[in-house]
Amino acid sequence: MQKPCLIIVHGLPATGKTAVSTEISNRLHIPVFAKDALKEAMFDTVGYSDKAWSSKVSHASHRLMDIIIEQELGCSRSLMVEGNFKPDIDSARFHRLCEKYSASCLQLLCWAEGEGLYNRFQERETSPDRHPAHVHPDYPRSLVKELLAPGKAVPLYSVDNTIEIDTSDFSLIDYTMLTSKISSFMTDGRLSGVPIQRKVADETA
Repeated sequence: MQKPCLIIVHGLPATGKTAVSTEISNRLHIPVFAKDALKEAMFDTVGYSDKAWSSKVSHASHRLMDIIIEQELGCSRSLMVEGNFKPDIDSARFHRLCEKYSASCLQLLCWAEGEGLYNRFQERETSPDRHPAHVHPDYPRSLVKELLAPGKAVPLYSVDNTIEIDTSDFSLIDYTMLTSKISSFMTDGRLSGVPIQRKVADETA
């Protein structure tokens, strides 16, 4: 039986993690479980209020994600998880789960140019489609810009194999090549000799 694979889609807020993971899921027929989707389902069930409550529900969504990962990897099934993870907390967590089930692990690190990322974040937060339960601290605009300025989140240090995806322009993402590399990794545990791919759209080899 083929070794199961945990694909972690990670990145700063508004870097397009949901769009990327959804497209990959549709192309490779791999289930994707997003932290925010789990969180929103709980909000719709038990209600929502302030930031403190939002943080508790967010913590619970991570625990639900752990259960899902255990169930899928335990049955030798590959899956994707998506979220803005914290390296100092989630690196060890994902490493433990992959070690327990002898699963391979691939990190897809979504990033975008800082100024454009900030504008995308602002549009998302004011969109009528945004779930109202996503309560963010009332940071000054300058601080939000500073937090998003790097454009790229700190990678999870426990994952040796990473593909970086520049989402500054979604139309430039080469999903055919991206899914080919993911499929290859799932089969033999290698990224065609390329451990890090900085910009999928510009990759020609």
